[in-house]
Amino acid sequence: MKMQLKINKQFPPLTKIVKVKDDWYPCFENNTVKVSLMVLYAGWNDKYPYYIKFQAWGADDFGLEKEKLFTDFDQIEEAYNYYKEQYNAIPEIVDKNYFYNIGFVTF
Repeated sequence: MKMQLKINKQFPPLTKIVKVKDDWYPCFENNTVKVSLMVLYAGWNDKYPYYIKFQAWGADDFGLEKEKLFTDFDQIEEAYNYYKEQYNAIPEIVDKNYFYNIGFVTF
């Protein structure tokens, strides 16, 4: 728990709602999906205890995401900043292909 608080302080979780022009089985209200970027601590995983999760989800069980695993806390910053740039560059209206084109895969 203490490690996750440290992570959240240095790498704050980001979440936003984005309009989409295709069906996400289903979308949220007003044809939207939820996009989030977060760094998580997986204390149970000795080899890769830290990971970044960058995801886009509809209102049910369809989502696209990409993850990056890390062995050491000091490795996170560069990747987090890179993903944060991608997060900030998401247009006002997108479709699934936008996310596939930046490396997301179906969950």
